[in-house]
Amino acid sequence: MHLESKFDPNAVGDQGTSLGLLQIHRGGLAPRDLTNEDLKNAETNTRITIPNMTRVFNRGLQKSLKGSDLLKHVTNTSGWTENKGVQWAEKQTEFNQSTSSKCSLSTIM
Repeated sequence: MHLESKFDPNAVGDQGTSLGLLQIHRGGLAPRDLTNEDLKNAETNTRITIPNMTRVFNRGLQKSLKGSDLLKHVTNTSGWTENKGVQWAEKQTEFNQSTSSKCSLSTIM
């Protein structure tokens, strides 16, 4: 959430197409009947995003993915376009491996 919006429920990204805490994308997860203001509502934003991420996470587990492969799967199929989710996950994995502050992937396995 910090990466997406810096915890700002009114955050707008991607030239106005991604909205709220978890940056729900118009043309992606954003239901057509909701206004931009609806999507900036923290509760609405998380109620839309978290179930989707849970489904994607469970699909990754069904594919026997774990660790960084599971992270890449979740980030790439949670609204990212052009494989940018995998690129982000790989960059984070490389950073964590090159520093003393390790990312704990055990919480997602």
